[in-house]
Amino acid sequence: MPCFIHLRLCIYYVVLYHVSKISGLKVLKPFSHNAMDGEKAVFATNDIMFALSMAYGTGNDIAVGYHCNTKTKEKEFYIDELEKGKLKLLDNVASIYIVEETNFVNDDRLLKEEFISKKEVKV
Repeated sequence: MPCFIHLRLCIYYVVLYHVSKISGLKVLKPFSHNAMDGEKAVFATNDIMFALSMAYGTGNDIAVGYHCNTKTKEKEFYIDELEKGKLKLLDNVASIYIVEETNFVNDDRLLKEEFISKKEVKV
């Protein structure tokens, strides 16, 4: 009597988000950033709210991060205005790019939700 085995193949990859004020990009190129001490990198995150908040902020006008309740483990996202009137930057249009995690790594200088690639990234 024949025996049939059904196998289910699941391909798993982490989706990361990169947001830019420039639409229609095909490749994301590394750029120099203060958070990386001037090193060139492409930034991405697994948190879409965090990605959207980074579209226009330079690090000197808007600060983003998380408050974590140590008892409940609930995480709350926040955006702080470092310069008066800078939250208006978030009203601008931005494009969200989805990239695969390939070539992206964490860096100790960044939040755990941030990833960088030192190479160009196709979108």
